[in-house]
Amino acid sequence: MIRVLLIAPYQELVVPFTQLFAEHTATTVHAEYADEDFELSSVVVSRISELKSLKFNAEIIVSRGYVAAEVRRLNFYVPIVEIPIASIDLLQCLHRAGKQFGCDRAVVIGSPVMVMDVDRIAELVPIQVLAYVAETSEEIREAVGRAAAEGIPAVVGGAVACESAQSSGLHGLLVESGRESIWHSITEAKRLAYLVRRERERMEHFSGLVAGVAHEVNTPLGVSVSAASFARGALEAVKAGYASGSMDESSFISKLDASTEAMGIIESNLEKAVEFIRTFKQISADQAVADLREIDLGEYIRGIVLSLRPKLKRTPHAVEIECPDDLRIETNPGAIYQILTNFIVNSLMHAFVGEVPGHMLISARRIPGAVEIVYRDDGKGIEPDVLGRIFDPFFTTARNRGGSGLGLYISRNIALKLGGEITCASGTGKGVQFTVTLPITQAGEENDCSGGR
Repeated sequence: MIRVLLIAPYQELVVPFTQLFAEHTATTVHAEYADEDFELSSVVVSRISELKSLKFNAEIIVSRGYVAAEVRRLNFYVPIVEIPIASIDLLQCLHRAGKQFGCDRAVVIGSPVMVMDVDRIAELVPIQVLAYVAETSEEIREAVGRAAAEGIPAVVGGAVACESAQSSGLHGLLVESGRESIWHSITEAKRLAYLVRRERERMEHFSGLVAGVAHEVNTPLGVSVSAASFARGALEAVKAGYASGSMDESSFISKLDASTEAMGIIESNLEKAVEFIRTFKQISADQAVADLREIDLGEYIRGIVLSLRPKLKRTPHAVEIECPDDLRIETNPGAIYQILTNFIVNSLMHAFVGEVPGHMLISARRIPGAVEIVYRDDGKGIEPDVLGRIFDPFFTTARNRGGSGLGLYISRNIALKLGGEITCASGTGKGVQFTVTLPITQAGEENDCSGGR
């Protein structure tokens, strides 16, 4: 589901746009016809402010020509897609100028993109065609005035140019965007929505990961500080007792034992912090670099689960790992991280009801020419009518809980790019099973080590 705001410069654009979008994309389109004398600086601001109050929150704004330029100038921090004006659309208008109105001359007024092919198109029509570049409403009206002064009877362009031409007693021919142009903008809107959601998802995940790392590191560091303070107190007591001659052998040994125990606590907790930071650094590096490298798969999966521990600790659910010892493969580790993270996050968001403890299992094994990773949970499962759509982009049943509808779509694309595949088996009340198959290199085959679970 994509939330699109269409700000149309003419009313006839609304119906074909919304129909085409509905035919090819699960979406919510809110269309606005930008009339009111095209004073968009105030009109668009008030309308978008109203939409925000209605919680529409457009992900993409689609518009055309001067209206698109004006919306872009107002800068709503929302990606803007401009509906192009195809050469065929412009050619049809110029033919109408000659046939319908009997004009021997016409001028095309608009942005550089609109007028860039006018010389070539002019060779295909039996009238003289000029082109004036104008982008703002003021420039467009000045260009229309110039055409009127030069005795040019017809103006071809966008809605503002046509309105100005008609006000000046000229023929105004609106270049309407055809289905091809509208479809081009829909394709671009889908592409941008995908990029925006993926980046937002990455940032949200990274923010949560950083917060989790801070919490996980803070705990052993806090314990270490407390233990260090205790050890210092014990050693200061030994020092004071020695100076005063009041400490007996039993007290001396007791304080030393307590200090030694505190040092052991400090050492073990600092090792936990170092291990967590090492895992986090490696996983973060794998997200940034798509290079292949050899990994111990079981160890890497344990690192992934460790990095998600802050999220898992807030739930009663558990993750179990079954993987042969020393199963080494050469692959893109960041891809495995993203796939398994999406599975676990999906289970936490969709699978489990209430506070009943859930169980997730990640198992791995070598098969001929590949490694197979199987992910299972014992949650509520996926309904049959939903199962066929889980890999579709933007499809989610948890939009109100922050679901983007991209996690499984991205996971499958990652597997396909690596030459692998992801399949899913599920049913209502039967949990879910994802099977990931990834090819392994010859080096990975040579390093095959069988081991127990």
